[in-house]
Amino acid sequence: MFTTFAGFSIFNIAINFSPNFASYVIFRLLMGIAGSSPISVGGGVVADLYNNPQQRGVRAAHFRKGM
Repeated sequence: MFTTFAGFSIFNIAINFSPNFASYVIFRLLMGIAGSSPISVGGGVVADLYNNPQQRGVRAAHFRKGM
């Protein structure tokens, strides 16, 4: 997730300096791909951190709400 966050940040900066609309769209696409990592593996990270199923459920619910 650290690597994809670096890519997300780099592509976000690249959007600011894009010279035309085509490069803007491509950088937005790459930024979206890099930014999808926490959404796809976030539940697995929460499941790995908490062994108690009840506590895991509470934390996973908070993770999904964005807390």
